[in-house]
Amino acid sequence: MPDTDGEACPGCQRFWSAVDALVLWTERHRWTRTWVLILGLTTLGVGVGAIIAVAVLT
Repeated sequence: MPDTDGEACPGCQRFWSAVDALVLWTERHRWTRTWVLILGLTTLGVGVGAIIAVAVLT
């Protein structure tokens, strides 16, 4: 993880603190991490598929 002291960009520090909070939460809920990963990859796949479909059909 990059060193975020707030100087690079104000939004970056907020983003990485949210990522840290999510990682800590999933450490406490190990079974949830698997489902978050599955749902995230599925959503990503559907999104990429939709973008490709729109690009091909238009």
